[in-house]
Amino acid sequence: MEVVTIEQAAEEAKVEWKEYCKAIRENIPNDAEYMRYYKSIKNALYHLSQGKHIIDINASMLVAGVNDKGWPKLAICKASMKKVFFEWCRDYRIGGDFGRYFERYRPKGEMWNNERNELKIPISAWGLLNRPNRDNRVSTVVPKVPAQFMPKNGLANYHILWEVDEWTPEPPKDPMLLKQIRGSKNLFAVLAVWELTKLERAVLRGALM
Repeated sequence: MEVVTIEQAAEEAKVEWKEYCKAIRENIPNDAEYMRYYKSIKNALYHLSQGKHIIDINASMLVAGVNDKGWPKLAICKASMKKVFFEWCRDYRIGGDFGRYFERYRPKGEMWNNERNELKIPISAWGLLNRPNRDNRVSTVVPKVPAQFMPKNGLANYHILWEVDEWTPEPPKDPMLLKQIRGSKNLFAVLAVWELTKLERAVLRGALM
């Protein structure tokens, strides 16, 4: 899976992170937007100082592009989800077209499906100018995190990114476990990368039957 990463030597990033923390403490901006900007950089530097790589998800979507049916070749969602849906949509509140990854679920006692865990990515991330003329949605299965990479504080705090050959229930092959950089919409720290074995894919496929 080809993604766009930001990499830096851990020791170098650690020095830069400490300097940045000091600069923010000594020069606190009287502007909430500036503070969010500074904190996003500080948080990204912290992950780099821990030896992690950072993924720019928007740039990665552009590199991967869409398949011959016009759907994204990459899927991303909360690691706690079992299935992810995708659709092209328009947000009339703020204006603009988006690709939307989300979860559908039916609360107990309700007869319709609600949607949650939504992640919107600007249409420009795929190099598109306008939302494709598609009203339907597609879905695929979310890969499971192997035992050796299972985080200790809940899967809902993490994301999984993987390549989608076809938007079908077929299990994926090469997922990544990510942690979203606090304060940033498009930057994620890479915590683990793995290849699903034939056995893992077979068990996951069986669970979908």
